[in-house]
Amino acid sequence: MKKISRRQLLKGAGVAGTSALLAACVAPTPQIIKETVPVEKVVEKTVKETVVVEKVATQVVERVVTPTVAPKPELKGKISIQWWGDVKEFEEAKGKKVGMPAYREAYLLIKEWMAAHPGVQVQFEPKPQDTKGLFQTQMVAGTLPDLISWSVGVAPDVIAPNIDLFYDWAKELKEKNPYGYMPTWEEEFPLGTKITNLWAPWVGESRRLFLGNTQTGGFGYTAHIYNADMLKKADAQVPPKTWSELIAMCEKLLKAGFTPMFMQTMQFQWEVRVLCDQFLELTFNQILSAWNAQAFTQEIWAWAIKNGIVKATDPRLLEALRLMKDMVKFWIRDWTAPENVNYFLLKRVALQHDGFWNIEGIRDAPQRDFEVGTFYMPPVDKAVSEYATGVAIRRLGTAEAGSSLAAYVAPMDIVKRGTYPLVKDLLQYVSARKQNEKWCAAQTPPCLPPGKKLEDTLKDPKELAVHYGFFNPEMTAARMARDIHWSGIMDVLSRLFVDYSVGKLGLEEYGKQMQDEWVRITDKRITDNPTWKVKEWPKP
Repeated sequence: MKKISRRQLLKGAGVAGTSALLAACVAPTPQIIKETVPVEKVVEKTVKETVVVEKVATQVVERVVTPTVAPKPELKGKISIQWWGDVKEFEEAKGKKVGMPAYREAYLLIKEWMAAHPGVQVQFEPKPQDTKGLFQTQMVAGTLPDLISWSVGVAPDVIAPNIDLFYDWAKELKEKNPYGYMPTWEEEFPLGTKITNLWAPWVGESRRLFLGNTQTGGFGYTAHIYNADMLKKADAQVPPKTWSELIAMCEKLLKAGFTPMFMQTMQFQWEVRVLCDQFLELTFNQILSAWNAQAFTQEIWAWAIKNGIVKATDPRLLEALRLMKDMVKFWIRDWTAPENVNYFLLKRVALQHDGFWNIEGIRDAPQRDFEVGTFYMPPVDKAVSEYATGVAIRRLGTAEAGSSLAAYVAPMDIVKRGTYPLVKDLLQYVSARKQNEKWCAAQTPPCLPPGKKLEDTLKDPKELAVHYGFFNPEMTAARMARDIHWSGIMDVLSRLFVDYSVGKLGLEEYGKQMQDEWVRITDKRITDNPTWKVKEWPKP
């Protein structure tokens, strides 16, 4: 299914821009440089010494290596890591904060480990645009890198059918981590490593495939970031507690001469997913109960669509799309601007539904000369929809060990390659409690101490406002969105919305066309997944 851009999605409504933008970076020109690394080693007593190490890089970030006892014998060899992107931006940062904090700090921890083990070479391989396609090809060929970085928001559906091809660290986690100070490696993780909801349907609760750096508590992945100066001039109050109040806020902004909201395909899908989750609460509960599951998989969705439990013609689902059409008048109308324009920082819009990974860049942007804050999408109320349920609004995000934001998975091939000792040692280093605390200290949103609220942790009112929407309402396992997210399903929904938003397609016809495509996509998925035990599916 061809992805549509914001321009394609909203041009008909007088609104457009960019969908998702993936930039391929040119690898840095290698040059031999001398790196001075302050290292603390534990010998008979702790001393500091300066070691000169030769490395191939364009720029090296200096960092103090955590005092520790290096495992014996001395590690030597080479490992490869498929990274989230190109590490060039970190190597050339020269001390500046660049990239997503979770990945930037993970990279710096690996650099620390490399400095402590000069006999080990680490090769970073950037992920391609077709990540899943390459992953499947390498998995079958046995050529996967020694470690593969994994984003928590990406379901490991590609791993599930071949789960035995990936290393399970359950046994090692019961042992002591030589870099840590807890009795077992498992206890070094603030939230443990057991996965009970988000990824459990794919990997099971007993396996331990994903290890890395993790937040110390749950938080939502998305929130509306707002220009506080514009809201003040429009006499608009935050946070809106209901959908009615959100509409009233946008109307005040419009009346004051401001464009209320930025919208593109990704943000649109986030909103629709959360709205549908609220309207279809009872149906979603029914589906998960039938499967004795806590989260959806593609197989569960295929079962629900095939058995008519979820239909695109459901008036509750269509109500979510009607509400979104009513919001079009509040969206940015200048679709002729360059694709990479940041409307929010240029003060072209007052609100922007954004992910946590962009907040640091907005907060620290040198050109920003206005106050910002965040709030979460409010629940729909009876004043705007007869289908309002009154249930608590759900959130995109996690609240468990799966909330690891810099996780890695390793193929079983590391054993026969002989890279297992290197991979294990690296994972033990970066995930040791002290290293995770260092990683946590640099995160945006911040890592909250377990059981603590944002208001108990941040005392600066401005910082509190910036992060408020990611923690309020609180992210818990019970509040996690189950939603209708399935790439094919959402692509169809977004594409047809273009015609619906400008009146070329009625709401009922929208549902009928969408239903036909959903059934077609589902039939194809069933054919493409012979491991699904269709004959053993539960009865609806």
